[in-house]
Amino acid sequence: MSQVKLLFQKYSSPQCILCGEQGILTREHKFKHAVLKNSFGDEKLRLGSKESFFEGKSKSIQSTSAKSLKFNTQICLPCNSSRTQPGDRQFDKLIEFLIDAEKEGLSPNSVFETKDFQVGSEGRINLLRYFAKLLCNFLSDANYPVPLRLSEFAICRSDDNCLKIGVEKMLIMHN
Repeated sequence: MSQVKLLFQKYSSPQCILCGEQGILTREHKFKHAVLKNSFGDEKLRLGSKESFFEGKSKSIQSTSAKSLKFNTQICLPCNSSRTQPGDRQFDKLIEFLIDAEKEGLSPNSVFETKDFQVGSEGRINLLRYFAKLLCNFLSDANYPVPLRLSEFAICRSDDNCLKIGVEKMLIMHN
């Protein structure tokens, strides 16, 4: 087996892009469905580049469950549930904290000073697992091989973290 094969893996349907197993496959949302639903409710959404919005050429999306809001690549049911749930739950906590921080005028990065998100904490590791899962999906969707270190970290088969994160304020535009 070549050294490159040991570092990267490229799975294709009907295999899960995280573990390589076959089975019931699902498509992951590019943006967490609950966040989209809480942010936009039943409001019609539009998708496109900044330029397409200004030119009036953005695409209308019928709901927060639309296929265009999901990755094309697929992950198996165990990877989309039990294997990645700690990361999903910690991301939910992050969003909740950031909403509260904005209301209170706190820096978004203050989240990383709390015990649930401090460097080395289980919560921080689980949050990084969530972003590792997303990064694996983005890489696979772009037809790139996924680093095994990243996918195994995402599904809790390894504690070998290779990510670093921070949060900054963003300007959000509404129609």
